[in-house]
Amino acid sequence: MTATRARPLLRFCVPAVLSVLLLFPAGAAPATPSGTVVAWGCGGFAAAGQCKVPSGLSGVTAVSAGAFHSLALKSDGTVVAWGCAVDNFGQCNVPSGLTGVTAISAGTEQSLALKNDGTVVAWGCGLGCDVPAGLSDVTAVVAGNNHNLALKSDGTVVAWGCSAFQDDGQCDVPSGLSDVTAIAGGSAHSMALKSDGTVVAWGCKIINWGQCDVPAGLSSVVAIAAADISSLAFKRVGNSIR
Repeated sequence: MTATRARPLLRFCVPAVLSVLLLFPAGAAPATPSGTVVAWGCGGFAAAGQCKVPSGLSGVTAVSAGAFHSLALKSDGTVVAWGCAVDNFGQCNVPSGLTGVTAISAGTEQSLALKNDGTVVAWGCGLGCDVPAGLSDVTAVVAGNNHNLALKSDGTVVAWGCSAFQDDGQCDVPSGLSDVTAIAGGSAHSMALKSDGTVVAWGCKIINWGQCDVPAGLSSVVAIAAADISSLAFKRVGNSIR
């Protein structure tokens, strides 16, 4: 998943999701103009129910897709979740009374919500829902596979979750990393886009398919996205974006 300061790890339908993330680099993609949601795909995993949009759902301003669940952010700052018929770790159990939400992100077994006071709420999670004590001034959140990322207003990144059986170093934020404007989280890696248009990636200690090997000389990047074992960068070339 990916998120920007101005404002999911997906195992399935990755190409379609990444195309949305590149056009709208945020913790969640914009919903349809009418505020309703349309879902498709799911294939052999349809039994999880993540493509069955709740009847009457409207007033939606953003959506986020996880592995077996979906999230919608409404204009009143509340969150709706559905799916979870299989692989249910409580990621569809939106905390009672949750309001003032400005951004959402759905991971594999967890859901994240960024509130208008700069704090983060997480739920579900076989692991990784213990938001670091004192985490504040957050401007963007991203839920990876079993880890989470938060971008702070000062351009620094906080990571947590990383279970003992799936710790590839994706929570080991590089020392001195600053001036970050966007973040993205995959299965075994994390990414950061810096204000100078360069990209930093970390993790990949065990599951390494080159997703942390940022191409030499990569610059002028305006958006990033992370899938299970791949990384993407959207570049600005002259007055165009490619």
